[in-house]
Amino acid sequence: MASVTSAYKPLPSPPLWRPLSIRAPTSLLLLSINLLVIVAIEVSLRTGPLYIRTDSSFPPGIIFAFEYAPTIASILIGLSWMLVDTDVKRLECFFQLSNPQGVAAQDSLFLDYPSMVGVFVPYLAAARG
Repeated sequence: MASVTSAYKPLPSPPLWRPLSIRAPTSLLLLSINLLVIVAIEVSLRTGPLYIRTDSSFPPGIIFAFEYAPTIASILIGLSWMLVDTDVKRLECFFQLSNPQGVAAQDSLFLDYPSMVGVFVPYLAAARG
């Protein structure tokens, strides 16, 4: 008995169309950094504030670490979350278009989340369903 072969090639796996900023490892990394910051703040609140005197008895690296590093770290964390937020808003219309049942244009192509004020986006999204 002869074997049957198919003329069609198997479909390749779908490509990873999500940018690096909204993939699971990046989200988990940002979440763990935020949890570490929360734990550090809680420990600081229970054991007393973390501060030092800025006199000449401390090396410049220690003074920098206590005065400027927290501000730099919070700015970098905020910028990282802003990148994730922008990518999610930018790609939401394409995510809606990938729905197998189809979707109306007002719920996909006409979504304009990137230009909306960030505070109102979740409420407008919930109102759309």
